[in-house]
Amino acid sequence: MIKEKSSDLKVSFYGGKWMALVPFFVFIVGVIVIALSGAPDEKGFWPILVFALGVGLLLSKNKKAYSESVLKGMSNPMVM
Repeated sequence: MIKEKSSDLKVSFYGGKWMALVPFFVFIVGVIVIALSGAPDEKGFWPILVFALGVGLLLSKNKKAYSESVLKGMSNPMVM
């Protein structure tokens, strides 16, 4: 059995490349709504981030590739 490397996995979305933007727009709209509702600090944005990542997971064709890409991106020192 040949194991796939994480770099070999391709992230693709149902509905094409444009559907990859849906989680981003979900996050942006959620942040704007929470900011306008008077959220006291940035801690209120975490549920929106988790929800947007969940939307991305639902829209991705290869769940493993998507999850590994998200984890790789979040573990990047530049993000932290």
